[in-house]
Amino acid sequence: MVKLLSFSDTPIVINNVVISKTSYKKGKVFKGKTSGGKLLYLISGELKYDIEYILPLVVHEKEMIFLPESTSMKAEFIGENNTFISIDFNIISGCLYDNPSVFLSDDAKSEINTVMSEIDYLTEKNVIVNSSRIYSLIYNILYVIKGDCYYDLGKYGKISNAVESMKREFNVNYKLSDYARMCNMNVGSFRKLFTECTKMSPIAYRTKIRIRRANDLLSCGNYSKTEIAEKTGFNTVSYFWREYKKYEKYLK
Repeated sequence: MVKLLSFSDTPIVINNVVISKTSYKKGKVFKGKTSGGKLLYLISGELKYDIEYILPLVVHEKEMIFLPESTSMKAEFIGENNTFISIDFNIISGCLYDNPSVFLSDDAKSEINTVMSEIDYLTEKNVIVNSSRIYSLIYNILYVIKGDCYYDLGKYGKISNAVESMKREFNVNYKLSDYARMCNMNVGSFRKLFTECTKMSPIAYRTKIRIRRANDLLSCGNYSKTEIAEKTGFNTVSYFWREYKKYEKYLK
């Protein structure tokens, strides 16, 4: 009798793996866009990511974040002493997540910590190791995290409905009270929590999203400024252009 084992999922296959270990002091900031997939494991410290269109993600000690290819972000080290291991790679088949993700369940963290302890040892000692061993360790992590995705929202999860509305209906001129109502909060508490989380007022945050959308329309060259102003929720071309110049720094 022949028995067969069937697989339904497309396996994840990666190549071009680069592993590095780095330390930064508090306040170090870097910006950029990932060229491939990235796993970042924080050995010590605390790291805050500000990523387009989603709430900030905070990575704590002994936690890992996955950043998909072409993720535009700004990262700031907010711990006193920050040490991390970065694993960069290309995904040539299969997929993980479309959005940056932090993995927080006890089972996932335990498995990740075990694997990363070995990778840390190999990196720290500059050990020459068979590449198949490294790939095996990384595939082990990918297997664990594939079913264990959480956004590290914490108390800021209260404002997620408003953020989702701003992303989805960025051209609608909702009032501050409308956004607060979406989150079952009063206006004062909503404004305070939103500003604490994003470092921007709710309306400024929405304007930043509008400007990014407007820039996409400008780049394609198929729309006039008047059409873009209408599509992105600005009342007049002059107001749109003034705000575009004001928020242009977020496009870089």
